[in-house]
Amino acid sequence: MQLATFTFLGFRGTADFAIASFDVSEVIVSGSIFLLSTPLKFKHFCVIFDHFEKIDNLVSSVCVEEIRKRSKLIQWFLMLYLPFLYIVDLFMWGNNSWEGLNNYFAFYILYTIIIVHEVQYWLFVTLIQARILAVDTYLRKGLKRGISKECIDSTVTSYTHITQTIEDVNKCFNISSSMIILSTYLHLVICPYELFVFMTSNETSFFNYVHFFWIFFQTSRLLVILEVCHRLEKQVQSFKRFVIFLMLGGFVDNKDQLKTLVLIVIKRKVRLSAYALPKINRSLLVSILSSISTYWMILMLFSAITF
Repeated sequence: MQLATFTFLGFRGTADFAIASFDVSEVIVSGSIFLLSTPLKFKHFCVIFDHFEKIDNLVSSVCVEEIRKRSKLIQWFLMLYLPFLYIVDLFMWGNNSWEGLNNYFAFYILYTIIIVHEVQYWLFVTLIQARILAVDTYLRKGLKRGISKECIDSTVTSYTHITQTIEDVNKCFNISSSMIILSTYLHLVICPYELFVFMTSNETSFFNYVHFFWIFFQTSRLLVILEVCHRLEKQVQSFKRFVIFLMLGGFVDNKDQLKTLVLIVIKRKVRLSAYALPKINRSLLVSILSSISTYWMILMLFSAITF
C-alpha cells in the first residue's frame, strides 16, 4: 500500500499512517505465525480425535446433522463474503487490476489462513459441546429405564475424556485463540477510526466505506468465538446440575458409582481458556467493548489535535 494511496484516502498525520500500517502488519504477523504453527498442531489433533472416538464408542452422538448444517452455513458465508470483501477492498485502495491483485494476493492469503484457523477452533469447541450434550442425553435416558452401573461407568469415562479433550484444545490453541481475539479487538479499534478518517477526507467514494463491511466481519468473528465457548460452558453447567440432582434426589441405587461421577464433575474444571485469558465466554464481550470505546475516544482526540 503506497504512501500516495494513503494520502488519497485521507490519511494525513503521522499517527494516521502508523495506525493504518499497524492494521496491515497485524494480519501479516498473525497469518505468518498461524501458517508456521499449523504443522505443530497435528499431534494435538490426533489426540483430540482419539478422545472423540473413545467417547463415541461409549455414547451415541447427537445433533450431528445440526453441526453439519452449521458448518456448511459458515463455509458458504466465507466462500461468498471473503472474495466480495477482497474485491471491494482492492477497489478501495485503487488497485482494480490484475497487477493490484498480484500485489495484495499474499496479504489476502494470510488473512484467509487466520480465518481458517479460527474456524478450526470453532469446530473443535462445537464438537466438544456435542459430546457433552450426548453424555447428558445418555444419562437422562438412563434415568427413565433405571440407571445401571454400566451407565454410570460409561458416563464417568466419557466425561473424563471430554475434560481431557478440553485440556488438549486449550494447549493446542493456547496462543492462537488469544491472537484471534486480539486480532478482532485490534481491528475493531482501528477499522472505525479508519472509516472516520475516510469520511472526514475531501475525497469521497462508495469504496471509502468498505470498512463497514470489515467492521461487520470483525464483529462476526468475535461473536462466533465467544458464543460457541459460552454455549459449551452452559452445556457443562446443565450437565453438572443434572448430576447433582440425581445425587440429592435419590433416584440411583448405585450410590458409590454416582459419588464418583459427582466428584469428577465437581473437581474437574471444564473451561476454555487461552494465554492471558482465564475464561472465554460472553462476559469477555463487555470488557472488549468498554476497552474499544475508550480507545476510540483517545483516537478521536488524537485526530482532532492532528487536524
